[in-house]
Amino acid sequence: MRHVALAAFAAFVSIAPAGVQSITITGGHENAVGEIVAPAPGVVGKNNFQDFTLRAFDELQNVTLEQDLVLGDRTIAAGTTVNSTAVVWDPANGALVYADILFEGDILGVATTREELRLTDSLFALDTVDYRDPKHRGLEKRDSSLISGSTLSIDFRASSPGDFIRVLTVIPTPGSAMALAVGFAVMARRKR
Repeated sequence: MRHVALAAFAAFVSIAPAGVQSITITGGHENAVGEIVAPAPGVVGKNNFQDFTLRAFDELQNVTLEQDLVLGDRTIAAGTTVNSTAVVWDPANGALVYADILFEGDILGVATTREELRLTDSLFALDTVDYRDPKHRGLEKRDSSLISGSTLSIDFRASSPGDFIRVLTVIPTPGSAMALAVGFAVMARRKR
């Protein structure tokens, strides 16, 4: 059993992005789907996707903040180590998506404005991603996001160039990842 659990843990670590565990589309455009992207796309912004896929991809992980970071009505204290995940909705023609996005760790804050995204780019943006059209990133007033523990519920209405946010989460403890791997191993063993 222990070997199965360790093998499951190793497989889980190697294939699962650190941030997002699942994306559940709860409404909006009839063709909307969710996708956890790994590795990160080479380009985001400036209408490069033009489809009905809500994408999430890991940005920099295990970043320790050197000073307090204020995102909306939340403050993440200096010294906190966080993971960053980008969420992008870039539909072909103006479209709506509702979704619940489950993260591995609790959500500490979400960068939703152009200014918050600009300020956090130097901390979390990937060198391998071309973040185009920064002056149009962020959400409009009609868009919303609601944090509940490790779940982010979104309501995005986007056209051109789409919606982009950055979600900062707590680093999960090694015990929680191991517990998840053991759970996978137990389920696999029961299926035999």
